[in-house]
Amino acid sequence: MQTEIVRSWLTYKEAEQLVGLSRTTLWKLLGTGAIEYRKVGRAVRINRESLEAYMRQEAEGYATW
Repeated sequence: MQTEIVRSWLTYKEAEQLVGLSRTTLWKLLGTGAIEYRKVGRAVRINRESLEAYMRQEAEGYATW
């Protein structure tokens, strides 16, 4: 039996697939500080927890309408 590994830091492509946002939108969110990220050389890694928290926060904001 294999256990599934859940990564804490995602590539742009993995983040796109996880939440359904485009690379451009993710880039804008990183630029505003809405989502935590780190640069490792030229590579960018997006923090899964902060991305999921941002999406929950946005969903809650729309639910109040």
